[in-house]
Amino acid sequence: MTISPLAVGGVEFSLLDTAGPGRPTLLLHGNRDHKETWAPLMARLPGRHIAVDLPGHGGTPLPASPDMADHVRALGTLLDELDFTGGMVIGHSLGGQLAIGLAAQRPDLVTDLVIIASALRHTSSFKPPAAAGNDEMIKHAGPFFFPREGAIPARRAAIAQEVFTAWSSIPWSRHMELNQLARIDVPAAAARVRARTLLLTGQYDKVCPYDPHGAQIHAAIAGCEHRMVPDAGHFLHLEYPELVAGMIAEAAP
Repeated sequence: MTISPLAVGGVEFSLLDTAGPGRPTLLLHGNRDHKETWAPLMARLPGRHIAVDLPGHGGTPLPASPDMADHVRALGTLLDELDFTGGMVIGHSLGGQLAIGLAAQRPDLVTDLVIIASALRHTSSFKPPAAAGNDEMIKHAGPFFFPREGAIPARRAAIAQEVFTAWSSIPWSRHMELNQLARIDVPAAAARVRARTLLLTGQYDKVCPYDPHGAQIHAAIAGCEHRMVPDAGHFLHLEYPELVAGMIAEAAP
Protein backbone atom coordinates (compact mmCIF):
# COMPACT_ATOMS: atom_id res chain seq x y z
CA MET A 1 0.00 0.00 0.00
CA THR A 2 1.34 3.45 -0.92
CA ILE A 3 0.28 6.94 0.10
CA SER A 4 1.72 9.55 -2.20
CA PRO A 5 0.98 12.80 -4.07
CA LEU A 6 0.45 12.73 -7.83
CA ALA A 7 0.03 15.97 -9.78
CA VAL A 8 -2.26 15.74 -12.82
CA GLY A 9 -4.61 18.16 -14.56
CA GLY A 10 -3.72 21.05 -12.26
CA VAL A 11 -4.50 19.05 -9.10
CA GLU A 12 -1.90 17.53 -6.76
CA PHE A 13 -3.86 14.54 -5.52
CA SER A 14 -2.97 12.84 -2.27
CA LEU A 15 -3.92 9.21 -2.78
CA LEU A 16 -3.81 5.79 -1.22
CA ASP A 17 -3.17 2.91 -3.63
CA THR A 18 -3.18 -0.69 -2.45
CA ALA A 19 -1.46 -1.53 -5.76
CA GLY A 20 -2.53 -5.16 -5.50
CA PRO A 21 -3.78 -7.55 -8.17
CA GLY A 22 -7.36 -7.67 -9.34
CA ARG A 23 -9.95 -5.25 -10.57
CA PRO A 24 -9.32 -1.58 -9.67
CA THR A 25 -11.76 0.47 -7.61
CA LEU A 26 -11.62 4.26 -7.19
CA LEU A 27 -13.20 5.62 -4.00
CA LEU A 28 -14.33 9.27 -3.72
CA HIS A 29 -15.27 10.59 -0.28
CA GLY A 30 -17.88 13.19 0.63
CA ASN A 31 -17.67 16.88 1.48
CA ARG A 32 -15.23 17.68 4.34
CA ASP A 33 -14.12 14.05 4.54
CA HIS A 34 -10.87 12.34 3.48
CA LYS A 35 -9.55 9.17 1.86
CA GLU A 36 -9.07 7.27 5.16
CA THR A 37 -12.85 7.12 5.57
CA TRP A 38 -12.85 4.19 3.13
CA ALA A 39 -10.65 1.87 5.22
CA PRO A 40 -13.50 -0.29 6.63
CA LEU A 41 -15.02 -0.82 3.18
CA MET A 42 -11.70 -1.40 1.39
CA ALA A 43 -10.86 -4.13 3.89
CA ARG A 44 -13.96 -5.99 2.74
CA LEU A 45 -13.71 -5.50 -1.04
CA PRO A 46 -11.39 -7.52 -3.30
CA GLY A 47 -8.98 -6.12 -5.86
CA ARG A 48 -6.93 -2.95 -6.09
CA HIS A 49 -8.19 0.14 -4.23
CA ILE A 50 -7.39 3.76 -5.00
CA ALA A 51 -8.73 6.30 -2.51
CA VAL A 52 -8.02 9.97 -3.13
CA ASP A 53 -8.42 13.16 -1.15
CA LEU A 54 -10.64 15.42 -3.25
CA PRO A 55 -9.36 18.93 -4.03
CA GLY A 56 -9.32 21.03 -0.85
CA HIS A 57 -9.60 17.97 1.40
CA GLY A 58 -7.04 15.99 3.38
CA GLY A 59 -3.65 16.18 1.72
CA THR A 60 -4.89 17.54 -1.63
CA PRO A 61 -4.57 21.33 -1.92
CA LEU A 62 -7.42 23.33 -3.41
CA PRO A 63 -6.27 24.23 -6.94
CA ALA A 64 -6.77 27.59 -8.61
CA SER A 65 -9.72 26.35 -10.68
CA PRO A 66 -13.07 27.12 -8.98
CA ASP A 67 -14.88 24.61 -11.20
CA MET A 68 -15.55 21.02 -10.12
CA ALA A 69 -15.83 20.02 -13.78
CA ASP A 70 -12.07 20.61 -13.96
CA HIS A 71 -11.60 18.38 -10.92
CA VAL A 72 -13.56 15.59 -12.65
CA ARG A 73 -11.35 15.90 -15.73
CA ALA A 74 -8.30 15.75 -13.46
CA LEU A 75 -9.64 12.53 -11.91
CA GLY A 76 -9.88 11.02 -15.39
CA THR A 77 -6.27 12.00 -16.09
CA LEU A 78 -5.26 10.54 -12.72
CA LEU A 79 -6.82 7.20 -13.64
CA ASP A 80 -4.99 7.22 -16.96
CA GLU A 81 -1.73 7.73 -15.06
CA LEU A 82 -2.58 4.83 -12.76
CA ASP A 83 -3.49 2.44 -15.62
CA PHE A 84 -7.05 2.22 -14.34
CA THR A 85 -9.40 0.69 -16.88
CA GLY A 86 -12.59 -1.31 -16.78
CA GLY A 87 -12.96 -0.60 -13.09
CA MET A 88 -15.45 0.46 -10.47
CA VAL A 89 -15.94 3.93 -9.03
CA ILE A 90 -17.57 4.33 -5.62
CA GLY A 91 -18.63 7.79 -4.46
CA HIS A 92 -20.21 8.99 -1.23
CA SER A 93 -22.33 12.16 -1.08
CA LEU A 94 -20.31 14.87 -2.93
CA GLY A 95 -18.03 12.08 -4.13
CA GLY A 96 -21.09 10.41 -5.62
CA GLN A 97 -21.78 13.47 -7.74
CA LEU A 98 -18.20 13.54 -8.99
CA ALA A 99 -18.37 9.79 -9.64
CA ILE A 100 -21.43 10.32 -11.84
CA GLY A 101 -19.59 13.05 -13.72
CA LEU A 102 -16.55 10.82 -14.19
CA ALA A 103 -18.61 7.84 -15.40
CA ALA A 104 -20.38 10.07 -17.93
CA GLN A 105 -17.16 11.66 -19.15
CA ARG A 106 -14.95 8.54 -19.23
CA PRO A 107 -17.08 5.48 -20.00
CA ASP A 108 -13.89 3.80 -21.21
CA LEU A 109 -12.63 3.73 -17.63
CA VAL A 110 -15.77 3.08 -15.59
CA THR A 111 -17.76 -0.11 -16.08
CA ASP A 112 -19.42 -0.13 -12.64
CA LEU A 113 -20.63 2.78 -10.57
CA VAL A 114 -21.70 2.75 -6.90
CA ILE A 115 -23.40 5.87 -5.57
CA ILE A 116 -23.74 6.09 -1.78
CA ALA A 117 -26.08 8.63 -0.16
CA SER A 118 -25.88 11.32 -2.83
CA ALA A 119 -28.09 13.77 -4.73
CA LEU A 120 -28.47 15.17 -8.23
CA ARG A 121 -28.30 18.70 -6.85
CA HIS A 122 -26.23 20.24 -4.08
CA THR A 123 -28.02 20.07 -0.75
CA SER A 124 -26.99 21.74 2.50
CA SER A 125 -30.33 21.71 4.31
CA PHE A 126 -28.78 19.81 7.24
CA LYS A 127 -26.38 22.63 8.07
CA PRO A 128 -27.50 25.16 10.70
CA PRO A 129 -28.15 28.34 8.71
CA ALA A 130 -26.58 30.59 11.34
CA ALA A 131 -23.47 28.46 11.94
CA ALA A 132 -20.33 30.59 12.07
CA GLY A 133 -17.76 27.82 12.55
CA ASN A 134 -17.03 24.13 12.80
CA ASP A 135 -17.92 23.74 16.46
CA GLU A 136 -21.35 25.29 16.03
CA MET A 137 -22.18 23.23 12.96
CA ILE A 138 -20.99 19.99 14.53
CA LYS A 139 -22.98 20.65 17.70
CA HIS A 140 -26.22 20.66 15.72
CA ALA A 141 -25.42 18.17 12.96
CA GLY A 142 -25.43 14.87 14.86
CA PRO A 143 -29.13 13.99 14.61
CA PHE A 144 -29.09 14.53 10.86
CA PHE A 145 -26.42 11.88 10.36
CA PHE A 146 -27.12 9.35 13.08
CA PRO A 147 -30.74 8.38 13.83
CA ARG A 148 -32.12 8.16 17.33
CA GLU A 149 -29.18 10.05 18.80
CA GLY A 150 -30.80 9.99 22.24
CA ALA A 151 -29.98 6.27 22.46
CA ILE A 152 -26.82 6.29 20.37
CA PRO A 153 -24.78 3.08 20.84
CA ALA A 154 -21.03 3.20 21.42
CA ARG A 155 -20.26 1.96 17.89
CA ARG A 156 -22.27 4.74 16.26
CA ALA A 157 -20.89 7.35 18.67
CA ALA A 158 -17.37 6.39 17.59
CA ILE A 159 -18.35 6.87 13.93
CA ALA A 160 -19.85 10.26 14.73
CA GLN A 161 -16.63 11.33 16.41
CA GLU A 162 -14.60 10.14 13.42
CA VAL A 163 -16.78 12.18 11.06
CA PHE A 164 -16.66 15.30 13.21
CA THR A 165 -12.87 15.01 13.60
CA ALA A 166 -12.55 14.98 9.81
CA TRP A 167 -14.79 18.03 9.56
CA SER A 168 -12.76 19.90 12.15
CA SER A 169 -9.56 19.29 10.19
CA ILE A 170 -10.83 21.66 7.48
CA PRO A 171 -10.78 25.32 8.50
CA TRP A 172 -14.14 27.06 8.32
CA SER A 173 -12.73 29.47 5.72
CA ARG A 174 -11.81 26.50 3.51
CA HIS A 175 -15.27 25.03 4.01
CA MET A 176 -16.79 28.27 2.75
CA GLU A 177 -14.42 28.21 -0.26
CA LEU A 178 -15.51 24.68 -1.08
CA ASN A 179 -19.15 25.71 -0.95
CA GLN A 180 -18.43 28.41 -3.53
CA LEU A 181 -16.96 26.03 -6.11
CA ALA A 182 -18.92 25.76 -9.35
CA ARG A 183 -20.72 22.41 -9.29
CA ILE A 184 -20.93 19.97 -12.16
CA ASP A 185 -24.25 19.49 -13.96
CA VAL A 186 -25.09 16.19 -12.28
CA PRO A 187 -28.53 15.68 -13.91
CA ALA A 188 -27.02 16.06 -17.39
CA ALA A 189 -24.16 13.73 -16.49
CA ALA A 190 -26.51 11.14 -14.99
CA ALA A 191 -28.45 10.96 -18.26
CA ARG A 192 -25.22 9.99 -20.05
CA VAL A 193 -24.07 7.27 -17.63
CA ARG A 194 -23.95 3.82 -19.21
CA ALA A 195 -22.05 2.01 -16.47
CA ARG A 196 -23.79 -0.63 -14.43
CA THR A 197 -24.99 1.44 -11.45
CA LEU A 198 -25.90 0.63 -7.87
CA LEU A 199 -27.44 3.30 -5.62
CA LEU A 200 -27.23 2.75 -1.87
CA THR A 201 -29.21 4.87 0.57
CA GLY A 202 -29.55 4.87 4.35
CA GLN A 203 -32.99 4.31 5.82
CA TYR A 204 -32.63 7.29 8.19
CA ASP A 205 -30.41 9.56 6.09
CA LYS A 206 -31.66 13.14 6.52
CA VAL A 207 -28.97 14.70 4.30
CA CYS A 208 -29.68 12.78 1.10
CA PRO A 209 -32.80 10.70 1.81
CA TYR A 210 -34.14 8.44 -0.91
CA ASP A 211 -37.20 10.66 -1.15
CA PRO A 212 -36.48 12.88 -3.00
CA HIS A 213 -32.71 12.74 -3.64
CA GLY A 214 -32.10 9.05 -4.12
CA ALA A 215 -35.27 8.61 -6.18
CA GLN A 216 -34.09 11.31 -8.58
CA ILE A 217 -30.78 9.53 -9.15
CA HIS A 218 -32.58 6.19 -9.46
CA ALA A 219 -34.76 7.60 -12.23
CA ALA A 220 -32.02 9.56 -14.01
CA ILE A 221 -29.49 6.74 -14.56
CA ALA A 222 -30.60 4.05 -16.99
CA GLY A 223 -30.78 0.62 -15.37
CA CYS A 224 -29.82 1.93 -11.93
CA GLU A 225 -30.41 -0.59 -9.14
CA HIS A 226 -31.30 0.65 -5.66
CA ARG A 227 -30.74 -0.89 -2.24
CA MET A 228 -31.79 0.56 1.10
CA VAL A 229 -29.49 -0.07 4.08
CA PRO A 230 -31.71 -0.55 7.16
CA ASP A 231 -31.12 1.54 10.29
CA ALA A 232 -28.36 3.55 8.57
CA GLY A 233 -27.83 7.29 8.33
CA HIS A 234 -25.76 9.29 5.86
CA PHE A 235 -22.52 7.37 6.55
CA LEU A 236 -23.90 3.92 5.87
CA HIS A 237 -20.53 2.63 4.58
CA LEU A 238 -19.05 3.36 8.02
CA GLU A 239 -22.02 2.10 10.00
CA TYR A 240 -22.43 -1.17 8.09
CA PRO A 241 -19.32 -1.82 5.97
CA GLU A 242 -19.87 -5.59 5.84
CA LEU A 243 -23.42 -5.21 4.59
CA VAL A 244 -22.50 -2.49 2.10
CA ALA A 245 -19.56 -4.53 0.75
CA GLY A 246 -21.87 -7.52 0.30
CA MET A 247 -24.41 -5.43 -1.63
CA ILE A 248 -21.65 -4.09 -3.88
CA ALA A 249 -20.22 -7.55 -4.52
CA GLU A 250 -23.65 -8.95 -5.33
CA ALA A 251 -24.49 -6.14 -7.77
CA ALA A 252 -21.10 -6.10 -9.51
CA PRO A 253 -19.46 -9.52 -9.11
